[in-house]
Amino acid sequence: MSIRSGLAAQLGAASETTWGTGVTPDHFYEFLSEDINLKVERLESKGLRSNNRVLRTDRWAATQQRIEGKIDLEVPTKGMSLWIKQALGSTTVSTPSGATLARLHRSVLGDPYGLGLTVQVGRPDSAGTVQPFTYAGCKVDQLSFSNGVGDFLKAEIDLVGKSETTGTGLATATYPITGGSASFAYLNWTQGAITIAGSPVGVVTDIKVEINNNLKSDRYFLGAATMNEPIIAAMTEISGSVTVEFDGLTNYNRFVNGTVAALTATWTGATAIESTTYPAVLISLANVRFDGDTPNVKGPDVITHDLKFKVLYDGTNGPITIDQTTTDTAV
Repeated sequence: MSIRSGLAAQLGAASETTWGTGVTPDHFYEFLSEDINLKVERLESKGLRSNNRVLRTDRWAATQQRIEGKIDLEVPTKGMSLWIKQALGSTTVSTPSGATLARLHRSVLGDPYGLGLTVQVGRPDSAGTVQPFTYAGCKVDQLSFSNGVGDFLKAEIDLVGKSETTGTGLATATYPITGGSASFAYLNWTQGAITIAGSPVGVVTDIKVEINNNLKSDRYFLGAATMNEPIIAAMTEISGSVTVEFDGLTNYNRFVNGTVAALTATWTGATAIESTTYPAVLISLANVRFDGDTPNVKGPDVITHDLKFKVLYDGTNGPITIDQTTTDTAV
């Protein structure tokens, strides 16, 4: 018997060998919320029948099925690469020079075709049973990172998927270890650092980076109500914003003049993995176009400036690279 509320909930995920074929979760996460849902389209006849005013019980059918929803969590120092790889499409693992325990997970844009996740949510009912909802064929359509003063670095993961079952047993949740150099921890606002055009920006109060893959997830064909694997069928959009105190015209002039610049956002953990190697997340955006806004006076408080941006591609440098330094030996 479990606690009869969300306190007993659990979230697990695992990479699938074959997209859409469920596997047992092997990564477990502390999470803030989820709203993953099964969607079933109802096809209703529009045919007219003499003196019939209400849809008949035998004039409709259940058709398209799909999974939609999102997961909100605080970004951990272990396990995050699973989601990042699914969003960007390609992750390599290497050992930093001189390191033994640390690994560098580098993720860049690649074709995510063939990649998929099985995601299982344990939802406690009021009778004390954690009911397992298992979703196969999940793909990350959107991924965003956000951090503001007074908060942990957060990720929002938007999923589309193939199927749901409540008949798969609840996996045993095994969380990363705590304590020591390999400790599981969260990254917070005091550990963040932002640069624009290679120069530190010390007056940032908030940042958000969004990756939208624009997956084509409506791939249904005659003879089956289940989704076929979503594919890249539009430009990937990478955008975001940086909120700063208005401390001069440098940032504003980038917007006015259409100046493209590199932007990096780094969060570095407090406890070293070994020697001088610390857990970290580094988001590198090679070419950013700033799209506004004008800083305005809204009262007696310090003026802030919202630097909205869009990531561009120069034909040479990858638009986005996400590096995670971690003790995870594999994604």
